[in-house]
Amino acid sequence: MNSQEILTQFANLIYNTKTKLSINQAYFNMLEYSKTRCRAGTIEYYQKVYNSFKMWFSDNNIKFVEDINKQNLTRYVSYLKTVKEYKNSSINKHIEVIKHICKYNFDNELSSANNISNFKKLKNDTLETITIQEKQIFKILDYLNNLNLKNIVTLRNVLTIFLLKDTGARINEILHIECKNISLETNRILLSFTKTGYPRKVYLSSRTIELLTDYLSRPELEDSKFLLINFQTKEIVFKSTIYFFINQIKEDLNINNSISPHKWRHTLASTLVNQNVNVSIVQKVLGHTSLEITKRYLHAEEDFISKSVLNVLEQKKDTSC
Repeated sequence: MNSQEILTQFANLIYNTKTKLSINQAYFNMLEYSKTRCRAGTIEYYQKVYNSFKMWFSDNNIKFVEDINKQNLTRYVSYLKTVKEYKNSSINKHIEVIKHICKYNFDNELSSANNISNFKKLKNDTLETITIQEKQIFKILDYLNNLNLKNIVTLRNVLTIFLLKDTGARINEILHIECKNISLETNRILLSFTKTGYPRKVYLSSRTIELLTDYLSRPELEDSKFLLINFQTKEIVFKSTIYFFINQIKEDLNINNSISPHKWRHTLASTLVNQNVNVSIVQKVLGHTSLEITKRYLHAEEDFISKSVLNVLEQKKDTSC
């Protein structure tokens, strides 16, 4: 290679670097647009996902949005699955955010390429990976009922888990429950703060009503707008406080699989479907914007049934040989 060819390649490298869009800038372009259309919780989630993939992309020397392709995105998916041990549903959310960033910048002519527009999501998790097993639920509830509920902080934390179990509401929706929206007489709560922006009603078991009645009678709740509060600041309790309590439950009961707030949501949805509750009712309770989202629980149940039956058939086949 002569000196002229070297200079030409160097010039092309400088030109291409200048015309490429950094992943960091691409993210902030998308974020500024999203802030005008999305709820604060969605923006917070975008930031969480971005912090995750930004570090991995940086460690793998992927600096520009044009350099994100199917090959390195596949490697990132493999990292999430094997190292971080994420479920397919969580990985798909990461894929969705990355694709959203690439698409927004390409569509608005801020980047010169979108190489992952047809990158396929992973197959949905089976029912047994997205729900909490019934025997574990009984174990958890027994554990909660035997805690010292005279302590207001413990009572608040226990009540939060029962609310997650009964309502299937998202954690932010639970934390923003207002005292005025609770009806002990009708076993209902009106969720005025929701992901979709549309209020909806959720329903409570008799045990949750007992806990609520006790909790609301405590002097620490006097004049409080919100139900679940930090008793020192009188502000909404931090999400991290609830996650810490959940991790304590897992540790005390030696539970290895996830019992996160969203797992309780999936579990209620699957339970209602299994009990033949009309899918449109399930949709209203969970606050799904589309019936198609709710119907995935029907498919998950079918997959679970199919797997269970096939396992039995294979066992019979083995014993007959």
